[in-house]
Amino acid sequence: EADPQIIATIKAHRQLLKKISGERIHEELFKLLSLKPVRDARGDIIARKGIEALMAAEVDTIITKKGFDLPAWEALVMLCEEFSLTVSPLVALAALVHQNDVNTIMTRLRLSAQSAQTLIYLSSALPADIDDDCNWQQSAWAALPDKTLPKSVFASNQALAWRYAVQKVKNAQPINKTIFKRLAIWNIPTLPVKGQDLLNAGFSTGKELGVMLSYLEKEWAASNMKLDRAALIALIPHYKDQKLNG
Repeated sequence: EADPQIIATIKAHRQLLKKISGERIHEELFKLLSLKPVRDARGDIIARKGIEALMAAEVDTIITKKGFDLPAWEALVMLCEEFSLTVSPLVALAALVHQNDVNTIMTRLRLSAQSAQTLIYLSSALPADIDDDCNWQQSAWAALPDKTLPKSVFASNQALAWRYAVQKVKNAQPINKTIFKRLAIWNIPTLPVKGQDLLNAGFSTGKELGVMLSYLEKEWAASNMKLDRAALIALIPHYKDQKLNG
């Protein structure tokens, strides 16, 4: 256990942390969050002691407004233990920080644009019907990270799975292991229609093409990705008629 005297000393001088650069705090906190969920002889998660020490010294309320959400972080660690996963520090941070503190921690730690985008994505709520065994793909498709989230951070399906896990632990809800695994290994489908198909149908390049592709993607997702290329192309005249009469 952390020495109570050391904790008291840190607590007494914690305001000095405001003078330390965000980059340095970022570095040290991420070292702690990068620790694998190893347990000591008593079965306690070793990294937990470090986080508890920060909380006992009220350091967490210096770098955030509401402090750390230790139960959420622990629930995420237990998931990683069960699936033998190594959690990314950004995922751990998303679980550890309260929703209202996301912008605060991004600024305080001076996160890069890439890390900030990832943290925002991981902390965002998901539609409730992503748990629906019949229509989950439609919700999952809508919740996939867009092009602003660098693929170098996570594969799209993995980012979605971690987002699901973070949302559950933040809401103190049990993680459905089947759904988490389903999202993590999901072979994300590809829209069967390409831009060339629309050019062949008489659409010009540019905004008109993009709007039509978005329309077809929406219809395809609404069908739970069941509409094939031929069925989607057959929708093009319908769209043109709507536009003409609208």
